[in-house]
Amino acid sequence: MRRATITISGRVQGVGFRYYASELAERYGIAGTVQNQRDGTVHIEAEGENSQIRSFVQHIQLDGGPLTARIEDIDVEWEPHLKGFTDFTVVGGH
Repeated sequence: MRRATITISGRVQGVGFRYYASELAERYGIAGTVQNQRDGTVHIEAEGENSQIRSFVQHIQLDGGPLTARIEDIDVEWEPHLKGFTDFTVVGGH
């Protein structure tokens, strides 16, 4: 199991991106959280197998998110410790 912190920038707030990410994470068997940030980015904490997380990120890159979203950049940082998430949660607000 691995943990990654994923920051997505572009037009990713107010377009349903958190719910898109949540559905996709469940499809890939990833646990964690997704939350809008004050700087306009979306922050994802993802735990799962290395291959699951890589496939999740690749899917977002290729698909581009919800129809009205526009992804400019995706930054993935691999973290040394797990937080022990058991499901994937959409965290409200900023």
